[in-house]
Amino acid sequence: MPDLLHAFDPPTWTLNVELSGSVLCLGLSYVERRRRALLPYVIAALAHWLGASQWFLFALGYALAGLRRPSPGRLRQGLAILALAAGILLCRLIPPAPILLLHSLLRHQHPPDPFHFSNQVGAILIFLGVLHLPRAQHLLERRLPQFLGRISFSLYLVHFPVMATIGCGVFNLIAPRSGAVPGCLAALIAGLAVTLPVAVLFERHVDRLAVRLSRRSPPFLAPVPGELSS
Repeated sequence: MPDLLHAFDPPTWTLNVELSGSVLCLGLSYVERRRRALLPYVIAALAHWLGASQWFLFALGYALAGLRRPSPGRLRQGLAILALAAGILLCRLIPPAPILLLHSLLRHQHPPDPFHFSNQVGAILIFLGVLHLPRAQHLLERRLPQFLGRISFSLYLVHFPVMATIGCGVFNLIAPRSGAVPGCLAALIAGLAVTLPVAVLFERHVDRLAVRLSRRSPPFLAPVPGELSS
């Protein structure tokens, strides 16, 4: 049997996880609207089937987003700060020994490579940390974080084509004369100078339209009659 991560060939080269994860969230939304009592069992079944693959992060995020957040005490806030700091470090560093050990223990649960598995654990810790830190939530609600969050998906989509064309072109122009490090810095600056405005335009003219279209829920995702009034 092929590994779960390589068991199908999605139609979009860079959006394979996002595409299937979005379909997964739509399915969870359907279950929650139609048979809410079944949602915990469905998520438990997904945990068993998807294991440590990145697709389970979508189910986990869906479940955590619906949790009621109690007023955090000092101990809870301290643990949340530790989780947030550990998550950021795990997303930036080479996987440490505990992560490698956990990865080996979950080797039959479809984990990705150790680097991306470390990022997954870090993402979960960051999510849990922010979930229990009201100050972090208020910080993320400010204008600049909201703007960066709004264009983040567009930035993800356009950065690779820009860096593969303009970034590589600038590097090939500068590196032979000044060396690899100045070439990388010039490519980074040129790539950012082009990627940010392109991402803003993409978000404004493409992403917003897609979001508006997504709000036109198909009948099978529409609220159950009387659900909103109950």
